[in-house]
Amino acid sequence: MITSLKNMVPAVVSQARAITITPISLKTDNGSQDNYLLEQSYMERGYSPMWTDAPENLSKPGDLFAYVIGATTKKSSPCVARIHKIVAVLPNNCKRADWGTTCNEHKITESTRNVLVMSQQLAELDWESFSEIIHVAPYSKKSIGDITDPQRSPIQRTVSIKIK
Repeated sequence: MITSLKNMVPAVVSQARAITITPISLKTDNGSQDNYLLEQSYMERGYSPMWTDAPENLSKPGDLFAYVIGATTKKSSPCVARIHKIVAVLPNNCKRADWGTTCNEHKITESTRNVLVMSQQLAELDWESFSEIIHVAPYSKKSIGDITDPQRSPIQRTVSIKIK
């Protein structure tokens, strides 16, 4: 069992100050999934993934970034964290040319959002292992519906968590 981010990717994590996490919905009509699939297509062609980030997260090169796919779904649904290293933080005017036509409009047009450029994927972890690493309860204490299939702890928006 992984109990420390430093055990996961020692060479990278030993220099990381924080991890920025963004939830990706499993719903096909959701902007976060559309944005993520667009970035997947760029990665498949050898380009670095990019994402917009709120300036209050204070993301910096060398920090880690995780796409959490399925973060707000039930325990029986798949949920993974795909971890990257942030290699650059750019101003909003450096966004991809096609973001305005295929992505969640309100996030990419907001002039205060930074553009993060990431490495290729470094690691993939299941939700339970990832939540333990970042010290977040993996499941909500509130019982919503079927208690045999609890709700995952919600990550509703992009957030940065200090790891050092």
